[in-house]
Amino acid sequence: MKKRSITRYIVTDIVSIPVTKVGSKTEAYRIVTGAGWGVVEWYSANNDYKMPVNRDKTDKTQVMICDEDTSASLYTKAGREFYIAPGDEVNLKNAPRQADTAAMLISGSYGYNFWAIDDSHIKIFVTYTEKGLIDECRLDSWLGKPCEGETEITFSDLQSEADHDNTDRADIPGTFEFERRNKEQATENPAADRKEVQTMLHNFTDERLAELWEAEQLKRIQILPIALGDNVYEIIRT
Repeated sequence: MKKRSITRYIVTDIVSIPVTKVGSKTEAYRIVTGAGWGVVEWYSANNDYKMPVNRDKTDKTQVMICDEDTSASLYTKAGREFYIAPGDEVNLKNAPRQADTAAMLISGSYGYNFWAIDDSHIKIFVTYTEKGLIDECRLDSWLGKPCEGETEITFSDLQSEADHDNTDRADIPGTFEFERRNKEQATENPAADRKEVQTMLHNFTDERLAELWEAEQLKRIQILPIALGDNVYEIIRT
């Protein structure tokens, strides 16, 4: 019987990021290796490699390339990793066969997907903010070790889908939504004091903003930082 895919969430200060345990090994392998399924696409010199094309074995210029905002790893039972990097050309002849694969990790702008023969074959390492929310997160194979400052957690430690669906982020201490609501409730005239609210909410440094953008936490929910002044930003949805 096919297992059901399960999604849990990494709760950060600005967004909740989905992490899905894919129920089917075949489905996970297809996501990684199948053109158009989320990780790789075929490209051709016939359109200057600008847009994905359908597979055509008669077109000898075709190459398989990983999407720019996606990466994936296949791990064999012996622990060998086949890594697919964003934007790189992919030669699946070097990839382990599905039968030899013990774990798969997929990372993209939408979040994370993984499959493993059992939960012990996937490790999750996180760091926390001062208010107890997850700051940074990475998934690794069973061979992974925590870096300095990281804590290892399990998939079940993440926010459940039911809790995610039934919990307003404004009710979670430490989130921007929580801080914004508290500030607005404490302000007699929020509209007149809008700039102060923005400053309180988004007065994080250029360095922190760059870190969040590099980690794709801003990209994941399609929001854009707008500079209001020195180190002051308004977050708007695009």
